[in-house]
Amino acid sequence: MANHSCSPNACYHTREHSTIALRSFTDIQPGDEITISYLNLYLPREYRRQHLLKTKHFLCQCTRCSMPLEKSRDGLLEGVTCGKTECSGLMFPLSKQNYTCEDFTPSSHNLWMCSLCKLTLESSIVEEKIEEASALLDSASETSEINPEKAVDLLNQLFNYYGQEKPLQLGSHHSLLFNARELLVTLVSDIYNSIEHTKKIITCLEDVIPKLSPEIAGYYWNVGTMYEKLLEGSDLSQDQSSNFLENKHRALEACYTIQCVTLGKEHEWTRKTEQKL
Repeated sequence: MANHSCSPNACYHTREHSTIALRSFTDIQPGDEITISYLNLYLPREYRRQHLLKTKHFLCQCTRCSMPLEKSRDGLLEGVTCGKTECSGLMFPLSKQNYTCEDFTPSSHNLWMCSLCKLTLESSIVEEKIEEASALLDSASETSEINPEKAVDLLNQLFNYYGQEKPLQLGSHHSLLFNARELLVTLVSDIYNSIEHTKKIITCLEDVIPKLSPEIAGYYWNVGTMYEKLLEGSDLSQDQSSNFLENKHRALEACYTIQCVTLGKEHEWTRKTEQKL
C-alpha cells in the first residue's frame, strides 16, 4: 500500500466492507512519496531498524534514521543528562556521535560525550544507571499483574532515582521513562497521578512523532475522560468544576482535531468524541 518511514506523512485505518482509507496528516508536495509507519515510532533507532530488518527485510534509511543521533529526534529517546550541573546537553555513546544509516552496528561504547559541552565519561559510569533503570522497569512489568502496588512502587523508584533533572539522569524523553509512564497509567488508581503522567506521555509523543498521529489522539481522549470522571465528584468547588470542565474540553478538542484529519469527521470514533464536546 505504501512504504515505511519513521517520519511518515500519512496513516491508514480500516473501513466498512474491508476497505482501507489512507489519509495524510501533513502537507504533501507534488512528487513527494506518501509514507506510513509499520511500527511504534517511539522505539529507539536501533530497535526500529533491527525490527524492520527482521520482519520486513529492509534496513530503514529514512530521513530520521539517516540523521546523526544527537541532531535527530531519536537522540531524545536515548540521551542522558550531562554530567556537568550547569550544562543542559545530553550525552550519547561516542560511537553513536554522527551515527547514520551506514553505521548499522555501532562500535563498542567505550566513552559517552555530551553533544553540547563535549564532556567525556567512561561508559560504565553512564550505562550502569541505564541498566539499573531498565532492571526496575523489567521488575515492575513482571509484577504488574500479580502485585500492582509493588509495581507502582518500583516505577516511582525509577522516576525518583533516574528521572530527575540532575546530572547523569535519563533525559526527560528517554524511552525507559516513557515506557514506565505507559505502564504506570494502567496501574494507578489516583486519577490526578494518571492525568499527570498521561500529559507527560503526550508531550513526549508530540516532540518525537508527527503531532497529528492517531496515537496522540488516543491519549488526549484518555485525559478528557479522566477529567470527565473527576467532574462526577460530589464535593467539588465551583472553581474545581470549572477547571476540570475546561481541561476536559481542551483535551477532547485536541483529540477531535486529530481524528478529523486521520479518521475523518464521519468516522464513529470522531463522532463519539464530538458528542462529548
